[in-house]
Amino acid sequence: MNKLILNRVAIWQPKYGDEFTERPAPAGRTYYENNVAKASNQPMRRFAKNYTLGKGKNTVKFCLMMITFSDASAQIEAFLDATAKSVDIELARKVAAGSSFEYLDIYYKEGE
Repeated sequence: MNKLILNRVAIWQPKYGDEFTERPAPAGRTYYENNVAKASNQPMRRFAKNYTLGKGKNTVKFCLMMITFSDASAQIEAFLDATAKSVDIELARKVAAGSSFEYLDIYYKEGE
């Protein structure tokens, strides 16, 4: 099972529905920050959105997601949209065909 790393973007299989979604998680959820496991002392949010790369037979659909304490939905959606433009199609294809997500080396910084 993958660790939940705070503010780090993950790529995974497409989720149901292409719209930008936010899912709350109660306080007490375990997450990792700077490689240290912590229990959240406040509610967290999981943001996710599907994207498509390629054309025709080379099309691949994938999901970008992240967990954060931030509630800046519009900023996070714009951040994920910008991140999607840098995703390599071969990585997207590999992850979309697998059963677990992979982290990108991209972090959300609140206020940017």
